[in-house]
Amino acid sequence: MKLHRIIILSVFLVFITENISSQTAKPSIHSIDSLLEYKVINPEMGKAIDNLLLDMKDCFYYSVLNNPFLITVRIYDTSWFSVISIPYSTTLINYRRLDPRVIEEGFCNYKGYTVLISSLVPNYMNHFFESTNKKSNLYYENSENIADHIFPWHESVELIFDYINNKIVLEGEKEDFFRCKNTPYFCYIVQQGDTWQDIATKCGCPIEKLTDGSGDAEIPIPGYLVVVEYLFKNGKLANTVRVQ
Repeated sequence: MKLHRIIILSVFLVFITENISSQTAKPSIHSIDSLLEYKVINPEMGKAIDNLLLDMKDCFYYSVLNNPFLITVRIYDTSWFSVISIPYSTTLINYRRLDPRVIEEGFCNYKGYTVLISSLVPNYMNHFFESTNKKSNLYYENSENIADHIFPWHESVELIFDYINNKIVLEGEKEDFFRCKNTPYFCYIVQQGDTWQDIATKCGCPIEKLTDGSGDAEIPIPGYLVVVEYLFKNGKLANTVRVQ
């Protein structure tokens, strides 16, 4: 069953590689233009974002493989909102942003993290954020992990909060809404000039695992697809295996 799953993953990745390799092959600068800048003024929103950052420490393979990452805040109505972290991916960012229901949007910097803000409620963002009346362009490089650009509904860590009597309340049981990415793979297209050490550094996998025990294996061939699987036991990283 496991071999069957790996074969399906490899075939699927090869099939979609041509469609997304231009996005991931050479890290290039992307931008989100003319976003209004805000700052957090409501301590409850700060607590919500802090909760997300704290819980991400329990999601080892997400926080390691997608560092740096982007935080998004979506205000659905006056009684609840979500706080989500996603890897830097044009696919994922557009998936979150290009929603016709969004009435207001902007961004803020919080403790060194970029936070994209959107609201489905008119004139309500100022309950949590204060506008600086400045517009800026946000620039970023796409993640080099192809898996980060394929599954927009899985590649996130999410907390959902009710907002009751000006206080946040985590909605339901935490485990129901705390979603780590459930595809623990690093999928990478070898680039011109890459060495096995470069790839090992990118994916956090020992070089011996990438080269079948030979640290001085031939230079990887540009265009080859490298897939590393992460194996966990009791919530801890137990092993890394190259499966492609």
